[in-house]
Amino acid sequence: MIREVPFRVAVALFFTLVFIALLVAAFCNDALSYDGAYYFFHLLDTRATLSPLGRIANAPLQYPTLVVSRYTDDLAILRFIFSACYASIPAIVLVLCWVICHKTRPSLFMWPALSICLAGLAGQFSFYAEAIVATNLLWPAILLPLTDITIYDFVLVAIAAVVAWFSYPATAVLLGAIAVVSLAFAATREEIRVRRFIYGIVFAGGALTRIAKPLKPYEQKMLGFGTLVYTFHSIVLGWPLFTIFLCLLIAIAGISSGGYRKGTSVVAGLLTLLVCVAGIGMVLWVIRSSNWVDSQGYRFWYPGIALLLMLGAATEVWLYPMANEDVAQLQRSQALVSMGAVFLVVLSLQSLIWNRLSDRLSVVIDESRGHCVEKPSITWLRGTALQHWSSNYYALDLQTRRPTALILDQNDCAILRETGNLRIVSWGPVQPSRDGWFDMHSLRRQLVAATVQNR
Repeated sequence: MIREVPFRVAVALFFTLVFIALLVAAFCNDALSYDGAYYFFHLLDTRATLSPLGRIANAPLQYPTLVVSRYTDDLAILRFIFSACYASIPAIVLVLCWVICHKTRPSLFMWPALSICLAGLAGQFSFYAEAIVATNLLWPAILLPLTDITIYDFVLVAIAAVVAWFSYPATAVLLGAIAVVSLAFAATREEIRVRRFIYGIVFAGGALTRIAKPLKPYEQKMLGFGTLVYTFHSIVLGWPLFTIFLCLLIAIAGISSGGYRKGTSVVAGLLTLLVCVAGIGMVLWVIRSSNWVDSQGYRFWYPGIALLLMLGAATEVWLYPMANEDVAQLQRSQALVSMGAVFLVVLSLQSLIWNRLSDRLSVVIDESRGHCVEKPSITWLRGTALQHWSSNYYALDLQTRRPTALILDQNDCAILRETGNLRIVSWGPVQPSRDGWFDMHSLRRQLVAATVQNR
């Protein structure tokens, strides 16, 4: 028991660092980046949750904001609640992973921590991204057959897996891998053989039904080789790729060390060094906002990266079913704390930079009261995450329930003044003249009246 204390202390420190990072992300409105800004606007304006393409993971994350909006129209409060709900997913998943691991093999907790806090760090800023949410939700599912399958844990895992099933098509591959791992262990291990077999059959059924589910046209378009090529150049190539490489080295070192009974300090030092080097690379990556213009594009790569690490965890248990747990914990304690520290530093820096961009956009809005600003005229948006189409909605999210200014695409301001037709994005529908939760009637009328007067 004495030897277990350092690892448990490391786990406590790890969770403390992760929770602080996620709290900073929530205060800085990270979840309103990219499509999240539109989700938030739609949620309030229509008073209904939004789950595009039937991806139900969004509904429970949005519902608290919807409920609170009945009692306050303070957008600062609503933005925080919305962001905090989305930012809670990594924390919930990691807690669930620890609940599963700590009873029989706590050292396995290194694997989900490595995936979420380091390998997936380049995309975690996009908290809304269903691919990342769904992949993270399946980490407890791979750990359960590697440890012990209890009814209580199975219910929790099943809920997470069902949400993941509905949330992203690529989960079919992950569900299939979980099924293969569970069935392989059932076939070759005496322990909990029946439970592992049933578990594998359930997840095999989940994989097959997910494969059989027809893809929407948008999904067919996006889930292609061209998307991988584009996102590789836009977000993966550079420091994120270097970090992925180091994560694979950490995985190999972690698996290889399972058979050692000596040299604990050497293994611990190596794992910690690799984590720290990866962290330095990610800091260099994040301090230039132009590096993560397309951070959301990482969602197309993360499921595959996480799959490799899931298989790494399974390989470790397969090769060393009777590993010395005390030694493994001592080897991984420092690395685990380092992962939490890297997650805190990188995500906090990214959040603060995003917050600074948000403040700068707020200044543009304040200086444009009663006006419609064409987005191309705000030149500093280029090369930042705010160049995304959703920044038109984010400009509304940053104001009050009664906006005083609009930021629209080129020519849409002129169309609004001439015809009264408001399109928040050029390819979107005309905003109804009747007001939703956001009351834009006064601003719209003011802009049209000013045009008539100038004539």
